[in-house]
Amino acid sequence: YFGLGCRNVAKIYVPENYDFNQLLEVFHERKKLANHTKYKNNFDYNLAFHILNRTTYYNNGSIVLLENKSLQSRVSQLHYESYSSEEALNKEIGEIKEDIQCIVSNKAIDEIAVLPFGSTQKPSLWDYADGVDAMQFLTGLY
Repeated sequence: YFGLGCRNVAKIYVPENYDFNQLLEVFHERKKLANHTKYKNNFDYNLAFHILNRTTYYNNGSIVLLENKSLQSRVSQLHYESYSSEEALNKEIGEIKEDIQCIVSNKAIDEIAVLPFGSTQKPSLWDYADGVDAMQFLTGLY
C-alpha cells in the first residue's frame, strides 16, 4: 500500500539520541520497492524536496525518515519523533489518541489499546474503523 493503507505505520516514536543505522539496514531489506515506478517517483521527489530545503533527514535509497510531528507521512517517507521518557510518550499519545487509528507496540500504553508488530493489516471482524461499528451506524443504533 506504500504507506497509504489506513492501518499502515506512518510515524514512529524513538528514544532521544536514537541511532537510525540499524533501522535503515532493516528497511533496506525492502529496497525492491524502489524499483516500483510510482514509489520511486515519490521517493525521488521527496528526497529532492528535502535536499533543496536543507531538511535534516535519513535515507537508505528506498525510504526517507523525517522528524515531523504530523501523524501522516507521504509515500516513501516515515515520520519520527523523539521522546525523553516513556511517561512523556504515554502522555503525548494520550493527548492525540483520537487522531490515531492504531498503535503498534510491544509495550503497554496507559489505557490505550496496542497491536502487536505484524498485525496492523490483519484486523479482526470486531476491529472497526475509528472504533465505529458500521452496522450499528447504518441502522441508526450508534
